[in-house]
Amino acid sequence: MMWNTRRHLELYLAVTLLGKVLHTGNARFHPSDAAYVIELAADVLVFYELDLWETVSLPSRELLDVEFFPLDSDYNSTVDSQPETI
Repeated sequence: MMWNTRRHLELYLAVTLLGKVLHTGNARFHPSDAAYVIELAADVLVFYELDLWETVSLPSRELLDVEFFPLDSDYNSTVDSQPETI
């Protein structure tokens, strides 16, 4: 569960380059709807932004076979502070 940001695009590309399947979840879902979709899709991992914890809190308690990974909220400032490559 992520907003459409640079991080979302990077994750989308990285997962597909690994040969895995990535589907996006709607960050505006009610927690019970999110749990239903995650279970129906047989997801193994869920990446989420910290501000979306309320959406994934219910699925994380109900779906014990799924690993939930919070993403650092300071990501954009970390990326912007990196030196430019030549």
